[in-house]
Amino acid sequence: MPSVETLTNSRRNQFIRASLLASAFAGAQQLHAHSPELKYVAPVAIQSGTKATLHFHGDRLDKAKELLFYKPGITVEGSPTIHSPKHVSFQVHLSPESSPGMHPVRLRCEDGITYQKTFHVSTYPIHQETKENNDSRDKAQLISPNTCIHGITTNEDVDYYQLPLKRGQVLSAEIAGMRLGRKFFDPHLSVLDPDGREIATSDDNPLTKQDPFISIRAPKDGTYYLAVRESSYEGSDSSHYLLTAGHFPRPAAIYPPGAISGQESSFQFINTDGSRLEKTLKPTAPALIHASENQLISPSGIPLKLSHYPFTNEQEPNNGSKESLPAQEIPHAFHGIISKTNDVDWFQFSAKKDQDISIQVLARELGSPLDARIILRDSAGKQLAANDDSNNRPDSSLNFKIPKDGTYFINIRDHLANAGPNFTYRIEVSPRKQTLKASINRSDRNDSQLRKVINIPRGSSLAYQLNVARDRHSAAVFTTAHNLPEGVKLTSLTAENGVNNIPLYFEATDTAPLSGGLYPVYVESKNPNLKQSITEDIEHIAINNQGVYCSYESDKLAIAVTEAAPFDISLATPAIPAVQNGTIDLTITATREDGFDKEITLFFPWLPPGITAPGNVKIPKGKNQAVYHLSIKGDAPVKNWQLCVSALSDTDRGKVLLSSNLVPLNVKTPYLTAKLEIAATNQGTPVSLPCKIEQLANFSGNATLTLHGLPDGFKAQPVTLNSSTTEVLIPVELAKNARIGNHSNLFCHIEVPENGHNISHNTGHGGSLRVNAPPKDKPTAKKESKKPSSKPKPLSRLEQLRQELK
Repeated sequence: MPSVETLTNSRRNQFIRASLLASAFAGAQQLHAHSPELKYVAPVAIQSGTKATLHFHGDRLDKAKELLFYKPGITVEGSPTIHSPKHVSFQVHLSPESSPGMHPVRLRCEDGITYQKTFHVSTYPIHQETKENNDSRDKAQLISPNTCIHGITTNEDVDYYQLPLKRGQVLSAEIAGMRLGRKFFDPHLSVLDPDGREIATSDDNPLTKQDPFISIRAPKDGTYYLAVRESSYEGSDSSHYLLTAGHFPRPAAIYPPGAISGQESSFQFINTDGSRLEKTLKPTAPALIHASENQLISPSGIPLKLSHYPFTNEQEPNNGSKESLPAQEIPHAFHGIISKTNDVDWFQFSAKKDQDISIQVLARELGSPLDARIILRDSAGKQLAANDDSNNRPDSSLNFKIPKDGTYFINIRDHLANAGPNFTYRIEVSPRKQTLKASINRSDRNDSQLRKVINIPRGSSLAYQLNVARDRHSAAVFTTAHNLPEGVKLTSLTAENGVNNIPLYFEATDTAPLSGGLYPVYVESKNPNLKQSITEDIEHIAINNQGVYCSYESDKLAIAVTEAAPFDISLATPAIPAVQNGTIDLTITATREDGFDKEITLFFPWLPPGITAPGNVKIPKGKNQAVYHLSIKGDAPVKNWQLCVSALSDTDRGKVLLSSNLVPLNVKTPYLTAKLEIAATNQGTPVSLPCKIEQLANFSGNATLTLHGLPDGFKAQPVTLNSSTTEVLIPVELAKNARIGNHSNLFCHIEVPENGHNISHNTGHGGSLRVNAPPKDKPTAKKESKKPSSKPKPLSRLEQLRQELK
């Protein structure tokens, strides 16, 4: 049985130190790793260029240290104020350049980083919905132009706001509801004229998803009304929204929708009525462009695709091949607008024989309502390929191998022949590239953040499954990190060709400072062009079978060193290999601090292909050891893998997760195989089942073969064999009521001795044992005696074995 001596020096020192502390400070509360829980952040929104207090509400937050922001422009002033374990606050300063919109944030405590939560940044002053009833036009709340209102829409509630306008004056209004990332809340917005007639309405919009916006010009002087509700009148006390209203520009699109990063270009912001605002910009990543006019800017931006590709903007008319602009060398991007019903735009490019190209449309991805359909044609106009939706997304894409040198055409239209001034698109035509993507495996269907934060207890390890996706290559990839918290090490592990997941394995020394942050971690290969940050996609609002409504993707992982855990686990190195179609047992030993005796749940964060195991195994309360049973499939790759097991348990400060040491697991081909033959007998009559043995590798000593798969009423005796055995007879006893019929689910379990242990083989599947009812008694008849043969027939090896068993 592995003991504390089998642990690494770092782990052993941790427990020695913990024991000394326990002796020196008997009765004092131990420092244990835990899971601080962040439920929400308040206020919902803060104005850029101001100072504010951010409040964090949850549980076990009393060791808060710092805030981790994903976007620039926000700084923390001073230390946190600890109001209670459930409430802490920070003084923050937002620069005038802090980007409007959703800002993700995490709270780092001494003993862990929390889930990601969000708050909003507004360019405009923020006011609250008045507490008095504003559920009718007569009671509408008066608001100043160019302000942001924080409101709540309860069940069957409609909130009214009023704003005086002059004829021709712009009224723009936009709601952030779903984009707050707090709960599923689908807002609806209407504008009523001074007579109470509805003159504009908005529910969903491709640019702002489930959130509405409206931009109109007042047809006459008077007071106009904004009505806010949940689209199905199903609001609640937690249905928060931000209504920004005023005279700012609120375009529906930008054209062209793409540009060369860092290059000055001319753009047009397109309003819903088709009017345009010209601007010269020099965009850089991340490209989310806000329209501005008269020192007022739109509350949210419009996505712009940046690349190094040269591009061509359409020139109407281009409704056919003869009207399209001259062919362009690829890579190249084409921009256009499907502005009229049944509009079709044509472009041409030149390509070489056997060139493998990619054609990608960017429309919905950039907030355009266009549901694109593309067709690829040769120089004679013959259709070569077409696509509508791709990868469950409405944006079209094609991969195509060019048959010969020449000119090729792309034509694009809306799938339902819809059109409008904001039906913009970008088409990228380029040689297909080798790509690499990686992300941490999702642990729960309904919780995209579960087991994604890398909180590593001092002196322990932590492992996750990393999913790797390759396109157009089969290169071996490995994990790397160049900047991690002090005292943290990443063990670089490799995913060979055909392996799409590997462990992401971190270790923290027992003296590592309690620190953490957001860090890039990479997968890469020997090909310098194949290096990619591991991405993390947090779904703040998602509904099963409907999709994701609000999410945030980052190329950094939350990693922290936390307080030491009150337990650790050690995985014993297997003394024997595992074989294909075999099994192996792994022993896990827990080392506990004095006073900690809670149940520990074990599970594998990652398993090699072809190896399966139960979902979890328990180390019971007060116990220190468990055995994990692994099954190896017949097609499991023959390889030496690195394996670890993870452990989850409750502590006095919440749940703690850690992992064992890495151990090698050598998967080999079987030492032998068995082939069961067919046998038949009657109820109650013993039988010997023939079995042929094929030796594949030498072994010493005697192996034991046991027949499995027999139903009740059958009993097979174990059989001994060695490395020279080629066939055996397996004695089987049958009860008088043994089930009649053909029993074909039989197989052999063979234990082959090695290093004082047994290597388990499961083989011989497909044998058959037929059981008949005993024959009825019949009168005996005299038979003529036959002269015995002068030469007895030689016995086969199986007959000899049968004789030996008598």
